[in-house]
Amino acid sequence: MSSKEYQIDFIEKLAENEERLAKLYKVYSELFSDYQEFWSHLASDEMQHANWIRSLKKSIENGSVHFGKDRFDMKAI
Repeated sequence: MSSKEYQIDFIEKLAENEERLAKLYKVYSELFSDYQEFWSHLASDEMQHANWIRSLKKSIENGSVHFGKDRFDMKAI
């Protein structure tokens, strides 16, 4: 896998992680109705984070953003 492919794959995994958190927070908003607005707001924030992360793909593709394989721990994500 090339460096760019690795970076794009990693970015996608980060975005998917944010989406999973959003789903979890959505469930919390349904379970804890007293705090529904709080959890719903967090879920919305996580979806925005996923979109921001994905917006880095074009910058990676054109070479303006780069990070090494050792920069982040894939297992942690």
